[in-house]
Amino acid sequence: MEVIEIKIPKQLMGSVKAVVDKTQLFADEDDFISQAIIKQISKYK
Repeated sequence: MEVIEIKIPKQLMGSVKAVVDKTQLFADEDDFISQAIIKQISKYK
């Protein structure tokens, strides 16, 4: 899969990391962000 980079504020990334570490529901921060984006996109389809 081809990827691109995006800029995310450090504070937001810290929150993402905390959720990933606490919940164990996501493989890593990239997985969390990808799933969050997909969920938001599906709301508009």
